[in-house]
Amino acid sequence: MKRRRTWVGVVALAVLLVAGVWFVRTRWFVRTRQSDLPNILLVTLDTTRADHLSCYGYHRKTTPRLDELAADALVYDRCVSTSSWTLPAHASLLTGRYPTSHGAMYNPKGPENLGTALPGNWAHYRVTGLTDQIETLPTVLKRHGYVTGGVIGGPWLEKPFGLGQGFDYYDDDEISSLNGRLAEQINQRALPWMDKVADQPFLLFLNYFDPHDPYLPPEDFRLQFLDPMKIVRGAKASPEELMALYDAEIYYADHFLGELIDHLEDLGLYDDTWIIITADHGELFGEHGLRGHGSTLYEPELHVPLIMKYPERWARRGRTGELISLVDIMSIILDRLGIPAPPDVQGSASSSPPCRAFAEVYPLPDISKLGSYRAFYEGDLKYVWHNRGRHMLFDLRADPSEEKNLYGVELTRASAMRTAMDTMIKNLPRPPKIAATEIPKETMDRLKGVGYLFPRPESRPTTAATSPARK
Repeated sequence: MKRRRTWVGVVALAVLLVAGVWFVRTRWFVRTRQSDLPNILLVTLDTTRADHLSCYGYHRKTTPRLDELAADALVYDRCVSTSSWTLPAHASLLTGRYPTSHGAMYNPKGPENLGTALPGNWAHYRVTGLTDQIETLPTVLKRHGYVTGGVIGGPWLEKPFGLGQGFDYYDDDEISSLNGRLAEQINQRALPWMDKVADQPFLLFLNYFDPHDPYLPPEDFRLQFLDPMKIVRGAKASPEELMALYDAEIYYADHFLGELIDHLEDLGLYDDTWIIITADHGELFGEHGLRGHGSTLYEPELHVPLIMKYPERWARRGRTGELISLVDIMSIILDRLGIPAPPDVQGSASSSPPCRAFAEVYPLPDISKLGSYRAFYEGDLKYVWHNRGRHMLFDLRADPSEEKNLYGVELTRASAMRTAMDTMIKNLPRPPKIAATEIPKETMDRLKGVGYLFPRPESRPTTAATSPARK
């Protein structure tokens, strides 16, 4: 009997120890925090168009975990990007500036010659990265008591392009040449960092690259929306199969986004964390005869999700049709924290009229033969300027698919929007000059692998990303 009581005591002690560890893990960080600043978790789902998320009404259940978060959040139904490819869009998100003002984009006279890192004739590829003379969101937050970390999945976010400034920890390792770095690998780096800083207010920026072309979801997720009996073996994937694989990539990223949120809850930090989920741009699947992204400014490329789960003390839930841009996110964060925004930030924390947004893309001729575009939103109207004169005007409420160009019959309205856009661009501050930097060959190989760079001769796609044949 005495021995039995001893074993019962040992078991009881073990249970108490496990419970104690759980208590410390889930509550101690919250109780010992020395600041009232909330944590900020900022996640970009690369190449993710809003209308392919089930919380935005998509017919496939692509985002079950994000749907749960959306029920506890403020969902923006009309968020647009500032460009249709990764580098300028992310730079806008992290600086609150439009591409014309931050300067991180393709530039035929840019200081970063992508050809220096590759054998052969690549000198025609030039780009300008983000200069460290422009303050970023992590730079500002770090100055006001935040510890800052970032883990990224795609090559355009690697350190040579300037988006890592202001981060105490910026992990751009292990990015493969074909499919970036998987969401599971992002979490493997992000969760331990979160554990280390859980007793401090932190900004954690994550880039889940998975929905980007080529669509190669891990095997356990690949058939999520495909009927294996209907796949034609050895043939190039049909448009329907490509879209199903793209949706499976979103489903895969959503799964690990859920793991990330679960970890916040395990740490007892969910209620005190501002979770912001968005995307840099979307993807075309045959709309207007185009595939991919980065060459035009149609809605499948520009309309991105934005879901904000506020800290419980500032809780805001529901949906809003307010027109909002990626440049506004930095201003919204800083305004709510009571931190002054840096000079020349173009985003706004206010939803007061006029409700406007602006986007731009200037592809190099070797990436697209379609020319350059600017888009100016004013309420439900969208004016698109084209450098070769193919201007467009759409009423997005009546014509969300942009099938009916009103430019020819609404010249007065189009002209007024063109004038407003030109005035805005003229008043934008220009970026400081950036010194030339060398892009490592490894980074260039990764950019080639995900379809951004195409060697001469002239036979190449007209969009910035196309899918190879599927096995």
